[in-house]
Amino acid sequence: MIDKFKGLAALASGLFLGLSLSGCAPIGGNSADPRTLSATTSAEELSNAFSSCEYDNVDGAAANEFISQIPAWVRVAEFVSADRTKIDEPSRQQAVIRTVDGRSISVAILSADWSAIDWALENQVTVWLGLDSQPVSGADTADGTNTVSVTMLTKSDGVFFAGECADRILRDPLYEMLGSNATSILEAIPTMTPEQRSTALLVSGNSKDTEAPEGSDVVILNPQTADEKLLLTLHPISIRIAVTEAGGHELSPLTICSRIPEGWNDCIPLTDSAVQRFEVSGYLDEDGVLEFWLADENANLKSPIALLGRIDISAVPGLKLSEINAVSVVIDTHGLSTDSRRIDPSRVSFESAS
Repeated sequence: MIDKFKGLAALASGLFLGLSLSGCAPIGGNSADPRTLSATTSAEELSNAFSSCEYDNVDGAAANEFISQIPAWVRVAEFVSADRTKIDEPSRQQAVIRTVDGRSISVAILSADWSAIDWALENQVTVWLGLDSQPVSGADTADGTNTVSVTMLTKSDGVFFAGECADRILRDPLYEMLGSNATSILEAIPTMTPEQRSTALLVSGNSKDTEAPEGSDVVILNPQTADEKLLLTLHPISIRIAVTEAGGHELSPLTICSRIPEGWNDCIPLTDSAVQRFEVSGYLDEDGVLEFWLADENANLKSPIALLGRIDISAVPGLKLSEINAVSVVIDTHGLSTDSRRIDPSRVSFESAS
């Protein structure tokens, strides 16, 4: 099996293999003919054209970790100069770019990325280069070359990555994980702080495992009724929930309940049209994953309606679960209904922890 992320996962040690990793595809890059593509070509079609893959055993499981750990991003305005003498070889080529903020930066770009970059700049599509370190400005600086780890291109209808197998390694798993929010999140990644990137990519609602939990043994984590020994293994917290739309005509009668694998925390009612912020009691376990579910007016936890999203507090840099007193989230409640088929599990955004 080809381990595509053997190098990408080792960002801290600088082992960047990029997207045209050894053995990924034949020498010569992708086979896209830019003359057949226009500015109206969809992002999905462009992904297929500029990041084709001939292999079935490509592992993109760590895509979110890889993107979240890119140290720096620069947006390309134009190429000042470029060495294209070995563009058909699986290597990095030297170039000098001018960024949209006016800097001149020397970069080493994977040969497989060139055709997508050239097409994008010609068709006014945004080009972001993810670098393996903070950029060193100056085109003539001998030690100023910045290695490009990933090339991301953004259009209004989606985001795609350049280079062989990039769609399978990065785009597909990211869109699957982030769901309907994928495009807006990925477009914003280059302008986020490292903490914001980690939160957006690692704490966003996962589109998998959205089936309702088994209802035969519903455990309510109420200090008055729950097993005292169980509660002693958990960490008590306050859960602060902000909703984008208050209760009222469309949302009533519904409730939102938080859950950890050991049981259910308190619920909030979406009944008051004037209330958009709530604070309830709850618990975290040692894994730090907190789910939020939509339930009916009676908070029927044997048959909750749908998963709204989950956050992974342990993935937030600088936080120790044992020291957390409160967790704040924002939940998108626009258009919620009792029809679970219309509810995607990416409506919960991590706000803060203290």
